[in-house]
Amino acid sequence: MYHSLLKLQTIEEYRMYYEETYCANPIETFDKTTVRFSKRQFDHAFFSSSSRKKQDKSVFNWDRAERIEWIGKALKDKNLTLYAGYDKKRKRNDFTRRVCVVTPDDYVVVINLNNKDYHKAHFVTAFLVDNNRVSKLIRKNPIWTPKHFYK
Repeated sequence: MYHSLLKLQTIEEYRMYYEETYCANPIETFDKTTVRFSKRQFDHAFFSSSSRKKQDKSVFNWDRAERIEWIGKALKDKNLTLYAGYDKKRKRNDFTRRVCVVTPDDYVVVINLNNKDYHKAHFVTAFLVDNNRVSKLIRKNPIWTPKHFYK
């Protein structure tokens, strides 16, 4: 299910695919959450920083882009583990962020849930985890369930 890669030639082709596939039509997750995609999230999701310190999102990430089809698959996959997100500023778990992890690939899709209704969400990002530390941090977070959302 997650082994096919989409090989396009240009950044603009990936941008068009993203806009036509995701921005034009929201995705409904396995648990009936409607996820909307904005055009501006393309750069956040498919560009990475030239260094962790810069956080400049200046380099197109071909590995992320080739897995663009995995976003919809992951959101619809009821067999994936869902984790709460983490708020770095407040240094605590954030149950309005939902993180699903595709294993063994360690591909992550993050959505931001509406504060009043977890059945409405916006796509934040998707990426391959590139080190064990990040993978462990994600899996250290609590499992996301609707009951946590309403606490």
